[in-house]
Amino acid sequence: MYHNVKLDKGIFTAKDEMGRDITIIEHISFIYTTQVLEETGVVMHKPVTYKEHKILGEIEKFLKGKRHNAEVLQSVTVRYGWLDKRLEKTEFVNITDFVQRFRDRTQSPTDKSKLMAVCKQLSISKKDII
Repeated sequence: MYHNVKLDKGIFTAKDEMGRDITIIEHISFIYTTQVLEETGVVMHKPVTYKEHKILGEIEKFLKGKRHNAEVLQSVTVRYGWLDKRLEKTEFVNITDFVQRFRDRTQSPTDKSKLMAVCKQLSISKKDII
């Protein structure tokens, strides 16, 4: 849950439950990178676009169970919820935790729909993964 949410020119700023400053760049993508900016401590959520071949390639390898660069995936998250005025249901889940739900067979119906959205963004079939 976020507080003090503001939207200006496609960029959300807010505070999370722990009082950290959060910045989210508005985008239709469900795949994001999440980083804490060292100089300010701001948690930055940036969408992964089709132009970011290295990240998308590593995500695809990971989903297909192939050798991948785990360091690249450390910052990759899956966005849940809509980017609306209050960000009430917006949440970011690390991609490795997200995939683990499927491997453990503990996924929810929402997880399944997010997986389909991730596969669509990567242009891969759900049959080829996990």
